[in-house]
Amino acid sequence: MTDRLHMDKPGSYCIVVQGQLDTTYVDWLEGMRVTHTHDDQQQPITLLIGELLDQAALIGVLRSLYNLRFPVLFVKWLHWNSADVSHILQGEPFNEND
Repeated sequence: MTDRLHMDKPGSYCIVVQGQLDTTYVDWLEGMRVTHTHDDQQQPITLLIGELLDQAALIGVLRSLYNLRFPVLFVKWLHWNSADVSHILQGEPFNEND
């Protein structure tokens, strides 16, 4: 069985932005978990991980990040768990090729 992403259904996402997002903005991010780390060149990045109501909520989070002037490095759908980014949450450097 293949997992399918639907525009009008919940989905779990990882959004990676350049820089260190202040956690005071968490209310603008639909409850996504904020994790600070660094890339392989020791530059600060912020990971936002969580479930969003639908893709309209995803667009809202991306719009908030744009308004806060945080460049988005990438967005990834996590299927049903966050195993795709577990190594990053354990403090390992972020590598965009993972």
